[in-house]
Amino acid sequence: MKRAIIVSIFIIIFRLLDLYTTKLCIINFQEEEQNLLVKFFHLDMQTFFILEIILALLLAICYLFYYKNKEEFNFSRKTFLDYFHFFLFKKNNPKILDWLFKMNIRRVFVLLGSVIPVFIITTSTIFSLNNIWVYYYNKGNNNAILYYEMLWKFHFFDFVIFVFPPLFLLFLLYKKLHNSYVLNK
Repeated sequence: MKRAIIVSIFIIIFRLLDLYTTKLCIINFQEEEQNLLVKFFHLDMQTFFILEIILALLLAICYLFYYKNKEEFNFSRKTFLDYFHFFLFKKNNPKILDWLFKMNIRRVFVLLGSVIPVFIITTSTIFSLNNIWVYYYNKGNNNAILYYEMLWKFHFFDFVIFVFPPLFLLFLLYKKLHNSYVLNK
């Protein structure tokens, strides 16, 4: 349990690191912040930071929930698809409506909790590095300006902020389920 608490603290620390570097680099929060919550709900910096801190705490709790319920992954099936279906629905061959109404929410949270540390620490580090780069850009650092403008042409930052995180999350979820399937085969 000590390890789980340390990992939970790291989840919170890395989210705070992202928030700190965001505050450091952004001059006009409403215009420059790329987070979709800020864009859609026109959040100010203080409200956004409070929501992010609450979210970090919820993510840490979700990880602790996984840690207490690791045994949810301990069953075997003949194929990975059967394992996947049984994990999410506790039955094989779910119907289309099962995806909407009969998914095992407890297991969904256990699965999410299992990948949260890697996901949050990786994405928060990438976002923080991006923020530091923007900070140096705003301060007039010639190298930061040169490379930032070069990469901007290739939509690198759009990829890092909007495309990479969901793809990385899906990859981690798949790997966790697949590794559990192989381990219990």
